[in-house]
Amino acid sequence: MRRLCCYSLSLPKVGSPDLLTQLSTSVDSLRSFNSDVNIVLFAYSDLPMDFTNFLKGLGVQVWQLEPYASRLARHHSNGWRYLSHYPLLHKYLNFTEISSLDPEQVLLLDCDTYFQDDVVRLFEKYVGPDLIAREEVGSRRSHYGYDPKMIDEDVLARIGVESGISPAPPFNCGVVLLNNGLWQKLAGLSSLFVQYAWRFFVSMAANPPNSSSESGEGVGIKNLRERWLSLGPAEKFLALDYPSTNRWIMDEVTLWMTIGHLARLNFADFERSDVAQNGEFDCAEHSPTWVVCHYFSQGFARMQNWVRQKSRI
Repeated sequence: MRRLCCYSLSLPKVGSPDLLTQLSTSVDSLRSFNSDVNIVLFAYSDLPMDFTNFLKGLGVQVWQLEPYASRLARHHSNGWRYLSHYPLLHKYLNFTEISSLDPEQVLLLDCDTYFQDDVVRLFEKYVGPDLIAREEVGSRRSHYGYDPKMIDEDVLARIGVESGISPAPPFNCGVVLLNNGLWQKLAGLSSLFVQYAWRFFVSMAANPPNSSSESGEGVGIKNLRERWLSLGPAEKFLALDYPSTNRWIMDEVTLWMTIGHLARLNFADFERSDVAQNGEFDCAEHSPTWVVCHYFSQGFARMQNWVRQKSRI
């Protein structure tokens, strides 16, 4: 297998039809420009039969995995009860399965992505670095400007030094291209990844967000805070300062820390003309030639409206 596009999905017990709509829209747009590239969906939930058939009709390999909570429990016998309420960690627990497919390049895609050109453009252009992604919004590399509330890179660097590593430069995980077998190295770090997530969780439980925080926090952190006395002193001692007021990018911060354990990796940023993010997809000042946009889930309605208007042209 030469090139592989990967999605990962874990549906909540109640609701979330948008995830299925986003995923089907993303895959359909990808296939509109490329009928050959390999696509796999790692599913941590039972999917509706008509949805599964739709994906298979588009040539998607649906890989049914155990429940999300069960996979987390493999890596952390205590923290999984709380971490399973955070819905995003599963995206980085598929590297063993990816390695078994023996690809040459791997493109990790969130459900809230949309294509308007052939994905091969990305595979062909970005062949050298180990990992390519867009810079995280609010990082020092962001053209929107540095916002330490979104990501405090000084705190990130400090906890890296305290852990004896150099975290990856903050990147957005909506569209990530991996080269040079990086997925094989990451497959061996799954337990470390979950351990970092747990250490951030403990820290966030000990430090409730400011009442003015826009992002809020999930049920898992609140549950852990309510059961604080059940934690042993060792787990409390290992808590890591969380370098953001946005508690919904914890999966990204955790991945940056985990990757920091791999030496001598080469990183690069996607150009905006190739990968758009958030509201860049319909802004005049940004290139209209992008291949894929990670529009962020809260902008789904805006993206749908843009697609409808574009189809009328």
